[in-house]
Amino acid sequence: MNVKTRLWLFPLMGLAAGILLSLYAGRVYMGAAAVRAPPPGPAFAQLVAVYVIAGALGGFLTAVTFPLVRWVGGAFIVGAAALFPMYYGMGLIDGQEPISDRLLFATVAALEWPAAVAAFVFLVPVMLALFVTLDRRPATGSDRAA
Repeated sequence: MNVKTRLWLFPLMGLAAGILLSLYAGRVYMGAAAVRAPPPGPAFAQLVAVYVIAGALGGFLTAVTFPLVRWVGGAFIVGAAALFPMYYGMGLIDGQEPISDRLLFATVAALEWPAAVAAFVFLVPVMLALFVTLDRRPATGSDRAA
């Protein structure tokens, strides 16, 4: 996929994901408001803004860093870059911590998901393949079938 296509397609996909998350958040807010007073915390409009803007921005960052997915470490970086805007936006909504704490939270949170995905998608199958490979050894001595 060429760069021009990625630069419009990936932000569009991120925007669509942000809209879907906004619709889900709206459903949760309406469900909570029907039972009791509106939930404490950020206003619904703030959540929608973060989801939509971070979705498009995360899609753009993914489009720019997409060539890195050719190796596992690069895929980790692309995943973290895609998630960073959303976590930073959520930190901005809270607004009680200094900017350095918000950046630290966004960085750690954005690195957490790609690490978990890498562990399950890459490391576990590789580890199982190594176990199978190392378990295969030539039959010698008493191990041979009669």
